[in-house]
Order: sequence, then structure tokens, then C-alpha cells
Amino acid sequence: MALVLSPAGIVLHLRDDKSWIPHPGCWSLFGGAVEVGELPAEAVLRELQEKLGLDEVACRPLWRVVDTHGDGRLLTIFEARTPLRPDQMVLTEGQALDAFEYDAALELKLAPFCRHVLERYLLESQRA
Repeated sequence: MALVLSPAGIVLHLRDDKSWIPHPGCWSLFGGAVEVGELPAEAVLRELQEKLGLDEVACRPLWRVVDTHGDGRLLTIFEARTPLRPDQMVLTEGQALDAFEYDAALELKLAPFCRHVLERYLLESQRA
């Protein structure tokens, strides 16, 4: 999963409102499954290109955690920095795309795991 940071703020997408997907109608980070033979760092770059059209992105791993609010998978969380703003990105999955300051992002209806990631990122950023 990637916490995408742009000059406009934290970039999130509004998940489709379909009952069969996890956390429908919630704002979320970007991510997807690692394909066979792929490393997590390769997967996150591929997912960001597929879901946002991002080619200019610098990723660094932050931490690995188990998604206890979802299917229990071990996830690698990346910080992904891009010079692009949401209006320069092409969303291919979800209902909407926008950027938010930290406080505004935490006021959104977020997927629980994404809320946890944002809260942890903010806490660790304040310590640095």
C-alpha cells in the first residue's frame, strides 16, 4: 500500500460503493496484490502506474503490518512522493480522487486500516 504525498497533500481515492468490495464508499490509500515473482517495491510502483498513471514517483518503505481489519494479509506500507497534483493524475479505480491535509483526511470516512496508517504516519512524522 502507498501513502501518496503530492504538493497538494495526501492523495486518497474514494472506493466504489459496491457491496462485494472491502470498505465500499470509504476513502483509501492505494495498493494491490503482489504478483508472482514481484517484490513489494515493484508491486507498489506498478499499482501506482496502473491506478493513477504515475511514472514520476519516489517510494520508500515505511513499515510492514498485518491488516487486522481486513483479510489478515501482511502489507508493506510505502511513502510515495510525486510532484503531480490530483488533477494531473488519471484515476482508473474508484469514484473520486483528491488531496487532503492530515487533519482533513482524518475527518473523512476512511477504511479502518487506512486510518491506522495515516495516524501512525502523522505520529512518526511529528517525532522526526
